[in-house]
Amino acid sequence: MPPPSNCSRMRRSSSSGRPSSGPLCSLIRVAPVLSASFYSSQGAPCICRKFRLVHSQRMREISRPPVRPESHDVTLFSTPDSDDAEWVRTTSERLAAARADEDSRRADPVRRRARIGTGILVAGLAVLLVLAFTPAPYVIRQPGPAFDALHTTTVRDDEGNEEEVPVIDIDGATSYDVTSGELTVMTVNIAGTPQYQPSWMELAIAWLSPSKDVLPIEAYYPDGVTKEDRDAQTAQLMQDSQATAIAAALGYLDYEVGTEMVVGSVASEGASAGLLQVGDVLLKYGEAPVSTRADIQAITLPTEPVDITIRRDGTEQVVSITPKLTATDEGERPLLGVSVQEQFAFPIDVDIQLGDVGGPSAGLVFALATIDKLEPGDLGGGDVVAGSGTMSADGKVGPIGGIRQKLYAANEIGADYFIASEANCREALDGGVPGDLTVYAVADLAEAVNVMKTNASEDAPNLRTCADALAANVPQA
Repeated sequence: MPPPSNCSRMRRSSSSGRPSSGPLCSLIRVAPVLSASFYSSQGAPCICRKFRLVHSQRMREISRPPVRPESHDVTLFSTPDSDDAEWVRTTSERLAAARADEDSRRADPVRRRARIGTGILVAGLAVLLVLAFTPAPYVIRQPGPAFDALHTTTVRDDEGNEEEVPVIDIDGATSYDVTSGELTVMTVNIAGTPQYQPSWMELAIAWLSPSKDVLPIEAYYPDGVTKEDRDAQTAQLMQDSQATAIAAALGYLDYEVGTEMVVGSVASEGASAGLLQVGDVLLKYGEAPVSTRADIQAITLPTEPVDITIRRDGTEQVVSITPKLTATDEGERPLLGVSVQEQFAFPIDVDIQLGDVGGPSAGLVFALATIDKLEPGDLGGGDVVAGSGTMSADGKVGPIGGIRQKLYAANEIGADYFIASEANCREALDGGVPGDLTVYAVADLAEAVNVMKTNASEDAPNLRTCADALAANVPQA
């Protein structure tokens, strides 16, 4: 049988040396065994020879490492015609634009939120800067330091040097050192002056603190009053409170306490100019003794000369003064042109020093500490006692300002209890008492002494607290 016509088409490729890819050879490469058995049964030597050639070539290709064809020998996709290429290009552009638009829509809210957040942050920082540096017409009342009146404190001498001195020093009578416990003077600190006002930021922080109060600056510095003016006023109030506290304490202990009227100022164009001096003690007006404010108020001055007996530098002398008609709210009146103040004459010397602390609120504690030093034993039984209140010469305890700040300071130092004027109880309990501090209400010095003695001897004393005073409708300041 003649060989198939396909044999004539099996020729070597000029480029690779491999058989050309005719239909039959393609069939043989796909199924060589089937092809061989079929054509050998037909006795076709051409096919057999081609099969052997193809089979041998195929085995050699399999046995050696494959060779990566050059990139230009393999075409993965057919090249589209011009219309198809334009469609592909426009479609790709549309898809890319849609994808970009979708990404932009998703990113816009994020960018918008970021811009809003940045704007809020910048505005907040600007507000904080304004609040931090803009002064506000207020003062901040806050807890101040505590001073133990039974022991010592640090003061500065005339040359500015610091020295440790007893808060209360007694001469002329037997005194006793208290070795245990404390009796503390509580103070407040006023942050702000007309010249240096606190910032709005400081006020905001103070508003959030239960131990601080924010008050208009006029509450401490009325129009025209400077820091120096107020310091002088509070210093004078402190001196007065010390004097009345000593008078009350000595009176409680049955000492004889006298009073005398002392010249406080002399008008430069008044009737007494050049005749009386600051510090002169008035003893007599004519023949009438003068020792109290009531004695002064009872005097009716004439327009003719009068004799005034005074004590100056320990020496008595008589000065003749003619009262001068002076315009007053009640019309023209004859006046001496001096101001006088009541001063106590104590049988013993009691000196109180508390540095730069001013104001009248330490009177209660000064009186209690003076009694504790003049009596043997320990009035407080070793307790840490805090208190605050004004003190009159006859022993009455009056209300003070800043009671809440003083309660916080007392709690901070670990006070066992607090003694307050009964008229301060509403303010003391307003907003809650810090910690478990008990606040006792007192009306006078004798009741305050009883509070300390009873606490020293009993674990659960039956004493009047601020809650009791409010329940009894005690008038409040």
